[in-house]
Amino acid sequence: MVDETGKMDGCPRDDTPVLFGYHAETKRAISFKTACKRWDCPYCGEVNRFRWSLRAAVGAREFVQAGKMLRFHTLTFPGWMQQNETLQRWRASWPKLSSRWRRAVDDLEYMYIHEQHNDGRLHVHMISTSSLNTRWWKENAPACGFGYIVEEEDVRCNVAVAAYAFKHLGSDFVAADSVSRETSVRARAEMTKQAAMHHWPKGWRRVSTSRGWPSLEEWEKIDGWEWDVLFSDDQLHDAVYAAMADGYDWQHVKYRDSYAAMSEISLLARDVASAVYGVSE
Repeated sequence: MVDETGKMDGCPRDDTPVLFGYHAETKRAISFKTACKRWDCPYCGEVNRFRWSLRAAVGAREFVQAGKMLRFHTLTFPGWMQQNETLQRWRASWPKLSSRWRRAVDDLEYMYIHEQHNDGRLHVHMISTSSLNTRWWKENAPACGFGYIVEEEDVRCNVAVAAYAFKHLGSDFVAADSVSRETSVRARAEMTKQAAMHHWPKGWRRVSTSRGWPSLEEWEKIDGWEWDVLFSDDQLHDAVYAAMADGYDWQHVKYRDSYAAMSEISLLARDVASAVYGVSE
């Protein structure tokens, strides 16, 4: 799906349906193409980035309201290690480090994001409620198999958390906004080559959270909306015609904008969109 600017406005897969929603009280209707949720999809990879960035902001807001401090952390691996070695080292080092901090503090919540250097070596960015100081991380991370370069900084605000997550989730896939009608075959080939340098093993979790990190489930259960699943353009045209005939104000939105289109949830969602896309919606 391509908009008037020549950029994707939906998942390019044919088997992803359209959701059509009705809100009877406000007489509003919206539609958007659902996502295949694959990170290697040029559109849905960006959708994943936005959803996880929004979830980062949701968690940050709830933790700050509960009186907890938030910090950013960066964990690295020794510079002599190759890509596959860092991936293997992560599996061994992470359980050791998490076991140590659970003995040191109670109720530590986190979201971590895996990112690869230009040469494919892994490093890890994390947002946490940790009260442990920088010295603790610099002593314990290397002892568990991580590198000696350990960075830490305080979090400024909820939106900063979203921007942090969005930045580090997007370094190794081809974003939808970079793919247009004018993108040449040579440029597309170069994009594919760059993406291949950052290969993730099958089933590898790019981003993960502790059990206590808030999810988006409650946000997605927005009262007052009824939904139809549509599988063809003809079904969409019929639904739009019927809704407008009944006096509904209909709008077709991008999947990542669907939160902002539905309710007051948009207050945080729009702040996040403004921070990560540089626009105000």
